[in-house]
Amino acid sequence: MNIKLLRVFIAAAGVLAAFIVTLALLRTVYPRKYSELVTQYAREYGLSENLVYAIIKCESNFKPDSVSHAGAIGLMQITPDTLQWAAMKEGVSSIDSKLLYLSDQNIKYGCCIYSLFFDEFSDMAVSLAAYNAGRGNVLKWLSDKECSDDGILLKNVPFPETDKYIKKVTAVKRIYELIY
Repeated sequence: MNIKLLRVFIAAAGVLAAFIVTLALLRTVYPRKYSELVTQYAREYGLSENLVYAIIKCESNFKPDSVSHAGAIGLMQITPDTLQWAAMKEGVSSIDSKLLYLSDQNIKYGCCIYSLFFDEFSDMAVSLAAYNAGRGNVLKWLSDKECSDDGILLKNVPFPETDKYIKKVTAVKRIYELIY
């Protein structure tokens, strides 16, 4: 074997090793915890698994007992009122909000809620806005010419937190798509 070929081989092996280490590190930072539940409920509600992982990562960083300052609970950060609304849409008249601390129920209803928004708004960003800021706010924004040109897509999100949320979940979804 000549020396040039050996150097190319060693360089290629180094690049491959760096790629493998980087991929392993990224998968540690962006895990796929609760994979059976995510797969089950993403399929049931017609969602991308990577989107569900991105929402969980951004909402709670995979901490099932997480509670926000607004009272949103669990992995997908669902408020008791939103849970009641989703349960009603699913044909359940009343549901105990303590279920939101159970990972399977939180992921189930998180997927349900997002899918209801997507069914209504047909756009990932608009649906994420509704998931974060509420359906009522999104309906107002879509009817406001400062926020939407066509009543379908948002060109401007008045809540900086929601605008940042949409961008963050979208970016994290792309990372999941790249590393898995």
